[in-house]
Amino acid sequence: MTRSKNHFRALGLCAMVLGLMAIGASSAQAEEGNDWQVNGTVVAGSAKHPVEAEKIENETATLTTIINKTKVEFLCKSVKLNGVDLIEKGKLSEGTVTFHSCVTYLNESLSPPCEPVAGGTEKGLIVSEKGKGLLTLHEGQLLTKITPVGINFGKIELGEECSIGEEVPVAGTLTLKDTEVGVEKASHLIEPGPLTNLTALGGPATIKGMAIVNLVSGLKFKGFML
Repeated sequence: MTRSKNHFRALGLCAMVLGLMAIGASSAQAEEGNDWQVNGTVVAGSAKHPVEAEKIENETATLTTIINKTKVEFLCKSVKLNGVDLIEKGKLSEGTVTFHSCVTYLNESLSPPCEPVAGGTEKGLIVSEKGKGLLTLHEGQLLTKITPVGINFGKIELGEECSIGEEVPVAGTLTLKDTEVGVEKASHLIEPGPLTNLTALGGPATIKGMAIVNLVSGLKFKGFML
């Protein structure tokens, strides 16, 4: 089957993908003084600024892994952040990520029986477990470290007739990179950063691509360290 190169560009999020385990202190160091700034003011106290994902670049987010010697790719076209806010001390509040219009490819062929089905009924959706974020300094670069509230990022639920099984748990480590994190602007382009190391059903997994995020208010924002 012919596939465009854009099929191999994606967000992570899911991840959000969304999506989300801790990184050890030996790999990345959370620094006092890392903060968000919105419209020229440091976010402090009880202030919070809801974040939304404007779009996934090229409308394709991809998680790729190997399951039972089968190349598996989960592709999604859009993403929604649920309850994710910029809050004090460079943090992101607890929230979830939902990926929409998701399909599954097995050995680069579309597999309708393996279409993601959130909750067993909502076709084409992948929903993460709750996660949270923190601005983290790594080798002089500010990253957003994403960690789960529980153990895993979540699980990808599949149809009963799917040949690779009905559930694919996703775990590991995730950071998000923004090359203009220190520039106060209305929209920021994010992608998986260094130290990202994911597993799907216990095997190595990769995510690729980029997404545009902004504040629901439309105000400009940035991350910075003192």
